[in-house]
Amino acid sequence: MKPAFDFQELTEEEKQEQLKRLEELRVKKRAEREEREAQEAKEKEKRMREEAKAMSGIKRDLEDQEIRRMAEQRRREKEETKVLTGGDLLRRKLIDKKATMQIFPLYTTLKKVRFLFVECQ
Repeated sequence: MKPAFDFQELTEEEKQEQLKRLEELRVKKRAEREEREAQEAKEKEKRMREEAKAMSGIKRDLEDQEIRRMAEQRRREKEETKVLTGGDLLRRKLIDKKATMQIFPLYTTLKKVRFLFVECQ
C-alpha cells in the first residue's frame, strides 16, 4: 500500500515549500482559534454582566417589597392604636394575656399526658 503523499519523491526545494505552506497554515489556524476564543470570552463576560444586572434588579425589587410590607404593617398598627385608645388598648392587652395564661397550662398538661402515654406503651 502506497501512502497518499511521499516526501521522498519531492526535491529539497519542494520539501521546503511544502513545510513553509504547512507552517503558514498552522499559524493561520492558531490565529483563528485565538480570535474565536477571544470572541467567546467577550460574549461570556457580557452574559455574566447581564445576569449580574438582572440579579441586582431582582434583589432591589425584593428589598422594595419588604420595605413596602413593613411600612404597611406599621401603618396598620398605627391605625389599630388610634382605634383602641387609652383603656381599650390596655383592656385588649390584658384579655390577650389572660387568654394565653389560660391556654398555656392546658397545653403543658396535654404534653405531659402524651409523654406518659407513649412511655407506658
